[in-house]
Amino acid sequence: MSEDKIDISDGIDFTKTITDISISTSYIFGLEQLMVHYITNMDNPGIIKPMFEKFNSIIKGEFDVESNPLNEQELHLYTLFSLQQLFRAKAYEQGHDIKINKTVSKDLVDKLLKATLEGDLEQIKNINEEIQKDLS
Repeated sequence: MSEDKIDISDGIDFTKTITDISISTSYIFGLEQLMVHYITNMDNPGIIKPMFEKFNSIIKGEFDVESNPLNEQELHLYTLFSLQQLFRAKAYEQGHDIKINKTVSKDLVDKLLKATLEGDLEQIKNINEEIQKDLS
């Protein structure tokens, strides 16, 4: 009996670095939206804060990923987070930041964070609408 075979001709060397890339700053917003979507659909929002603390220690070089690898959920969110942070840093470095000169109520920001950690989509939508009114 002959076994059907599938040709695999190309792959990616994941040890290499991509250089000379140009990308729209709108990807920063898109990645933020994907992170919010991912976070608000988590079964256990209580793990979000420790997860981001771990991400920050990875970025600072204080966390050994080799001896303590990220789980699948952490890996997905870290991929989004690190790309968003990289693009944001490059945007600032290249002068693509804009001065807004507005303020937002700390109470609203605290409520938004709480709603995000709890995965309360309706509350997130309502608070974002209030924030937009504050900024107008």
